[in-house]
Amino acid sequence: MVASHFEERAPHEAGFARLFDDEIQPLYRSTRDLAATKARKARLQSRIVLGLGVLAAGTLAVLHPFDGEAPRWIGPVVILVLAGIIAGVIVHQARASFNRRIKEQVAPLLAAHLGVGDFIIRPHRSYLDLHALTDLQILPRFTDVSIEDGMSGRWRDVGYRLAEVTLRKRMPKSKDDHGPRYQTIFKGLVMEVETPVDMPWTIFEAGPLGFLGGFKEKLMSVRGLSPVDYGLGDEAPFRVYSEQPERAQELVPPLFLETLVQIASEQGTEPRRIEAGFRDRTFHLCLRRSEDFLELDAYDTDPQAFAQSCRAALSDMALPRRVIDLLIDGPAQG
Repeated sequence: MVASHFEERAPHEAGFARLFDDEIQPLYRSTRDLAATKARKARLQSRIVLGLGVLAAGTLAVLHPFDGEAPRWIGPVVILVLAGIIAGVIVHQARASFNRRIKEQVAPLLAAHLGVGDFIIRPHRSYLDLHALTDLQILPRFTDVSIEDGMSGRWRDVGYRLAEVTLRKRMPKSKDDHGPRYQTIFKGLVMEVETPVDMPWTIFEAGPLGFLGGFKEKLMSVRGLSPVDYGLGDEAPFRVYSEQPERAQELVPPLFLETLVQIASEQGTEPRRIEAGFRDRTFHLCLRRSEDFLELDAYDTDPQAFAQSCRAALSDMALPRRVIDLLIDGPAQG
């Protein structure tokens, strides 16, 4: 019997090797000819663009039709840089387009393996209540939103919903702008988790108090939020504010702050990259991250590299499980 290219290592991978061998790997093998064809076409197009760029730059360097004191090499260099950028875009778009097609076929299989109740690659912008996050002072206000990879379901009888979100804010237009300008103010994961009881409006701020923290505290008081004092001083990983500080202290013990730190550690990030809060029967968790979520690479990869890509995607999709486990069980004590 031929050994599987997928070695099960984590609890959420149990039983996945058979699925990988029976359904995912045959799909990967069936796309090798198409992948090779697209790669050759992209390489040819990029080389043509580079060749034309070199030709144009060389011609410009010889003729040098510009007057003035600008150095002779500026025009050719600009042309070569632009040609390189266009060639890179051609290769990148070919890879991205191919991998999107693979993801549309493989991601639902990963979701079924993990028992995800609902998975949508391109959900509607109303899939998550993002404006509630601005009202709760968890995320800043935004004017444009894009959402990908929405999933929802239940784990350990706890409901959840998660998606990859990019929020942008429209910036004031200057006289030099030819169109609207946007600034990305959040890129990462947004997750909603059910809570068993009604929770007061409570939010978490990472880091020591400091001068800006003191200013933030005054802003919180204007919104009706007061500090929750756990007696930890500067050793507390998060500052906590709530509309009902005593009830929040009762329902959100110091162990929960350690849980947020553990969640950050699980994602290879820092606690300050977490933005979170409670209200009513929902826990809102926002994780900023620069890398894309739930990406599969089958373009010009070998079988083992593709298996590792599936492992990473499966781990991304299992994030709600790990978060809920931490919320229920608390961080590992070692």
